[in-house]
Amino acid sequence: MSTPKTKVILFQVSSPQEKIKKIVEVASKHASEKHPLVIMTASKKAADYIDNLLWSAPKMSFLPHKVVKENYAKHIEYVYISYDQSALCDSRAIFNLRDDVPSSMDSFTTIYDFEDHTSEQKKIFFEKRYKSYLDAKVHLISL
Repeated sequence: MSTPKTKVILFQVSSPQEKIKKIVEVASKHASEKHPLVIMTASKKAADYIDNLLWSAPKMSFLPHKVVKENYAKHIEYVYISYDQSALCDSRAIFNLRDDVPSSMDSFTTIYDFEDHTSEQKKIFFEKRYKSYLDAKVHLISL
């Protein structure tokens, strides 16, 4: 039996508010369906920001999650935040908030990413990621 091909879901965004909304929507969906999701950030500072965001969103409650640096198989939450790519081993889905693509794309069934138009620099980083996704022959879905 072959492993399902990785699909990359690209969300077109043009404001920080749109990015926040999509992160919360995707994380909430994974938590409610009990499907683990790693939100991969570029730094501890970004991980802390997402951590605070998920403790205050959605507005009427909070979204249970855990910030991890090591293998999180011993944890029971379904949403994880990490800035260490080695902490991804048990999740089949990742929300990529880094400027580059995940190091082992083929180990995921779903990668969420932003087609980011919030700045020229973000647009350039997206174009590089997009080329990497094309080179990896993943299934691209633009929303």
